[in-house]
Amino acid sequence: MQDSLHTMLNEAGDVEAAIFEWMGLNWWQLGLVILLIPLVIFLIYRFIVFISSEFNIRKERRRESEVNHFQLLGEMAKQEDPVRFYNQLLKWYDHFRSRQSDPGPGLAQFLASSGIVELVEGYEQLNKVLFGERKATGWSPERFHATLKRYRKSCLKKGEGSSKLKLPDINHSSHGRHFIN
Repeated sequence: MQDSLHTMLNEAGDVEAAIFEWMGLNWWQLGLVILLIPLVIFLIYRFIVFISSEFNIRKERRRESEVNHFQLLGEMAKQEDPVRFYNQLLKWYDHFRSRQSDPGPGLAQFLASSGIVELVEGYEQLNKVLFGERKATGWSPERFHATLKRYRKSCLKKGEGSSKLKLPDINHSSHGRHFIN
């Protein structure tokens, strides 16, 4: 009889243990898993947000790059709209110039310093079309763009437009100067 009571107690203990076990987990293990699920979901969400923001940043950098603006300039040359071409030319030159350590000359001076007659004459003809004679002839945006492309390539090979923007040194203590406010 004692053995049968002992067997019944063991069976009752197994039933209680079965109540607190689910898929082989104790009650505290199950609680820990339930608490970790929101944390894992949150971490996955943060990772997705991080990846998408990095993607958007790279997309924006590519969209605002000098190379992209030069490609858009080529597209404007094919459309033969002098106003849009001029606007895109200024945007491209602004991005090209921002790659240099010093701002450099304006667009007219930059083209004049190239020493390429086709660029200077093409720019003068563009100005005549835009600001002077509306019926000016002889200006070809595609020819101007092709000449500018060759000059741009030579500038990038020389390193004139490819250097990183140099920021001024704001750590004045490294120069031995101390400012007191």
